[in-house]
Amino acid sequence: GGTRVHSTTHSWEEAEEEEVGRVCVEVINKGPRAGRVGLLGFLSPPENEGAPRRSLRAFGGVELAPQEAAVAIMTFIEADVSLADAAGVFERVPGEWMLEMGDVHVVVPIM
Repeated sequence: GGTRVHSTTHSWEEAEEEEVGRVCVEVINKGPRAGRVGLLGFLSPPENEGAPRRSLRAFGGVELAPQEAAVAIMTFIEADVSLADAAGVFERVPGEWMLEMGDVHVVVPIM
């Protein structure tokens, strides 16, 4: 289980494409008060000339009590790891993509 982080390229209910990657990140409220933790997931492609350095691919938040932990789940589909070529055609870019969520940096291998 866990809290799904919303995708910027598809909705979870409508996604028909095959999952190409998944990352789970534990979020902990180390403070003395309950609150909402905002989550932003930025994805950076492998070295690729002309590609954006990083793109927002997930967003969301989770309500946590003091000292409470939750797992945020980000699922990737083809559109998340595709870039346009010179003709404007999107293609999956294999290699090691980097996911940044706050101070967490995770390598996501894409075949």
